[in-house]
Amino acid sequence: LTTDPLQAHRRWVISFDKMSEAEARQWPELIELVERKVRPEREGKASDLAACPWWQFWRPRMELREATKSLSNVFAISCHTEYVSFALAPARTILSHALVVIASESFQLFTLVQSRVHEIWARFFGSSLEGRLRYTPSDCFETFPFPAGFKADVALEAAGREYYEFRAALMQDLWLGLTEIYNLFHSPDDEALARLETLSRKRAASSDWRTAEKVPADRSPLKAYSTPAAALVGVQHLRELHAAMDAAVLIAYGWTDLLLKCTCEFLLDYEAPPSLTTPARQATGRAAVKGKSPGATAGPTRSATKSSPASSDSTPSGPSRNASPAWRRPPPSPRSSLPLAQNAVANPRRPASPSPNPNSSGRLRGTSSIHEGQTRRLDSNLRHRGVRES
Repeated sequence: LTTDPLQAHRRWVISFDKMSEAEARQWPELIELVERKVRPEREGKASDLAACPWWQFWRPRMELREATKSLSNVFAISCHTEYVSFALAPARTILSHALVVIASESFQLFTLVQSRVHEIWARFFGSSLEGRLRYTPSDCFETFPFPAGFKADVALEAAGREYYEFRAALMQDLWLGLTEIYNLFHSPDDEALARLETLSRKRAASSDWRTAEKVPADRSPLKAYSTPAAALVGVQHLRELHAAMDAAVLIAYGWTDLLLKCTCEFLLDYEAPPSLTTPARQATGRAAVKGKSPGATAGPTRSATKSSPASSDSTPSGPSRNASPAWRRPPPSPRSSLPLAQNAVANPRRPASPSPNPNSSGRLRGTSSIHEGQTRRLDSNLRHRGVRES
C-alpha cells in the first residue's frame, strides 16, 4: 500500500473462508499445499487453536467482511506510519493485519481523515512507535468529531477526489510509492529537488531501471514529469491541493474565520522560546535556534521555497498551479497550546527536548501544524475531557 506506485498486491493467499473440508478439497492443489504446510503447525498449537479447522483462518474478521460486502473499495492506512496517508484498497482482497481499514469509499470521509485537522487529532490521541504514529482506530478514528452533514458535502468530495487522483497520477508517473512521495512532500524544495536528482542519476546509470523497479510492460512512467525540476512542480502542486483540501475541511466545520490563518511552513525540528523565535522569524522567515543569536540558524539552513506570509487584507482563493501555496504558519500565540502545536510531527504526549541536540544537523522538516483557532477549539475539547495541556 505504501511502497508500490500502483498500490497493487504482489502476493497471494489461500482462503477457503467458511468452507467445510469436503468443499475445500474441490481444489486439490490448494488444499494439499495447506495440509502440508499449515496443518502440522496448527495441530502443534494450544488446544483452542488446534481445535480450529486447519484449512480455515483462525481468526477471520467476519464483521469486516460483512461491513464491506456492498463496497468495491475501502480506505486503509498502515497501523504504524510516519505520515498520515490513507489509500483505497479493493474490498474483496485479504487485507493485512498491519492495516487499519475504514469500511467506506466516500471521498468526503477521505478528505476529513487525510486533512491536517484529523492528523493533529490522531497524533495527539494516538500513541507512537519509534517516532512513528501508531494509528489506533479506537483512539484516533472513533473519537474524532466529524462535522454535521459531511456525507452530503459536495465541496469535500471534490477536494478529496482531486487530491487523491493527482497523487495517484504523480506516484505512477514518477514511479514512486506513497512513502517516497510524502518524503518529497514534507521536504523543503531544495532538499526535494536533490532527492529527485539523485534518483534520476541512479536510473540513468542503470541499463534497465524499469525492469529493476518492476515497471509493468503496459506502463510508461516519466511522461508528465520527465525531469527532476518538472517532478518538483508536481510535488508543489500536491501541496497546493492539500491546502485546498484543508480549507474545505475548515469550511465544513464552519471555521471560515480561520481560513487566512490556515497556513504552514517548514520548521526546524526544535525551536527556541517564543521571545527569541518571534523577531528572527519576522526578519528571516526561519526559526531561531536556542543558544544562538536571533538571526542565526543551525546547520545547513534551507528556506521554505514558494512560501509567503499570509496577508491580513487578502481574500481566500482556490489553489493555483502558479501561485505560492499557503505554506506558512503565523507565530504561536501565548493563548495557544504551544506544546500541542510544536509537537504535531512527533507524538504530542512526548515532552519536547529542553535544548537542541548538539549532534543535530538542524535539518528543516515539513510540519503539519495547527493554527491558533484550531488549537483554541481543541484545547477546549480536551479540557472537557480532563486532559491537561502539559
